[in-house]
Amino acid sequence: MIQPMGTKLQVQLDLVDSDKKKAVSFQNVVPEVTEEQALVLAEVVQNVTANVADLNCVVKTDQVRITK
Repeated sequence: MIQPMGTKLQVQLDLVDSDKKKAVSFQNVVPEVTEEQALVLAEVVQNVTANVADLNCVVKTDQVRITK
């Protein structure tokens, strides 16, 4: 049996003037999140971190539990 456990979005940012990266995670988002919705979230995060970080990408993770 497959049981949904949740969906997570992670906005990955490249820090300006550094080789380091930063990830901002959002737990328990709606499973049916669209590409457009994920990119809107990424733009909001990027606006908050303006002059500090540039958007790299958004990673969507769906977790499920598989049992007998």
